[in-house]
Amino acid sequence: MLDNLNIQKLYLVDPYVPYPSVSGHICTDAPETRNIAHDYLSEYGSSIEWVEKDSTNAVLGIPDDLDFIYIDGDHREIVVIADIKNYIKKVKIGGLVAGHDYDQSQVKSLVSRIFADELKIGVNYDWWVIKKDYHNESHWVDNRLG
Repeated sequence: MLDNLNIQKLYLVDPYVPYPSVSGHICTDAPETRNIAHDYLSEYGSSIEWVEKDSTNAVLGIPDDLDFIYIDGDHREIVVIADIKNYIKKVKIGGLVAGHDYDQSQVKSLVSRIFADELKIGVNYDWWVIKKDYHNESHWVDNRLG
């Protein structure tokens, strides 16, 4: 993305701590993943803002009116809903709201219910929508979930 798009700042949110998978297994590769990510992206320097917090706490430090977000986080229902509600507010109208892991049942079910006919699915289980004027995003998401 940084090589091919005119991105001024890329905010990468990840607490890099062990986390529970949907199956309940604890994934412990976070410190190794952090080191790999930092090494791989080191050439981009100040174009990247590393936000090493969980997504709920990180949202407070993320600016508004972003061109896009890409959610690739915790797959548990409560977190998927919170991430969408918290981060859709950060994207300007006409911006891109996207994510990964559409092959995961919780993600697929929730994203499909929230975005319905607007939803596009790509390769590698990516999903995306163009943000419309939802007025109150949290209320809109709650309504879509029933």
